[in-house]
Amino acid sequence: MKNDNLNGSEIDRVIHFLEYEISNRRSEEKRPGWTTWAIFGAFATLLWLMFSVLGTNASISWLNISYITLLLSVSFDFFYLFNKLFSFEGVKQSKSVRRFEILDISMMKFLVLLILRAGVLLLFLHWISPKLNGFFGFCCWAFLLLNFTAITISCALFYLQIPIPVNPNPKAKLVFNIFLFLWLFSGGIAIFGLVNVIYLKVLVLSISEWQVGSIIFSLSLLILIISRTKPNSILLLRLDDIRQKLSLGQIDLNRAKKQIDLIIYGLALSDIAYSA
Repeated sequence: MKNDNLNGSEIDRVIHFLEYEISNRRSEEKRPGWTTWAIFGAFATLLWLMFSVLGTNASISWLNISYITLLLSVSFDFFYLFNKLFSFEGVKQSKSVRRFEILDISMMKFLVLLILRAGVLLLFLHWISPKLNGFFGFCCWAFLLLNFTAITISCALFYLQIPIPVNPNPKAKLVFNIFLFLWLFSGGIAIFGLVNVIYLKVLVLSISEWQVGSIIFSLSLLILIISRTKPNSILLLRLDDIRQKLSLGQIDLNRAKKQIDLIIYGLALSDIAYSA
């Protein structure tokens, strides 16, 4: 009888923990941000603005527009990557037990769009490469190719569901840091080289071309944003399902703890060895 009471109190503690975790995750999802209707509205507005500009009698060059789109995209990618690396927002708490994370397959659509975007930017760069200085052009190619490589590797890891160490070993960290340094260095030089094209008046850009190029860049971002919007988090649904089953006695306490541990902290090395 005493063991039953202890077991019941432990189940209550686990349920309270689940309710706290679910409440926090739901609060994060409800933070102000883009909604689906807002994205579609912005998308339609930008299309209307672009057709309005194209409908004028102003002469535009699609080479210049591709250059503007490339400049804005490379600048955005560089500063977004720089911010992610040095903001420390996504740093996870270090763990004594080495953990692995399996990336969510629902991200595949977002990654495919990223690959398509990277491919289009490479085509734009090929188009305007004669206008770039040799070293600056090389850095532009390096930045976009490293970007394409990183996205392709991520896509392969997502598709194959390969576990990724949360805290990689020092050698892997060194290789990763070298890759990031080359990525950031080439990006910074690439932006300088692209801006230099305007400074030296290699390309003379009109207001209409800036408008169309900026709109195309904004549309590409909106497409990426809408591919990442999800009404409910998959992990949130899993935690809620465990809470319901635990409350109704449909799942063993130890099994529930194991599933919660996997959802919050990722796979342990024993989990990977067992599944293999």
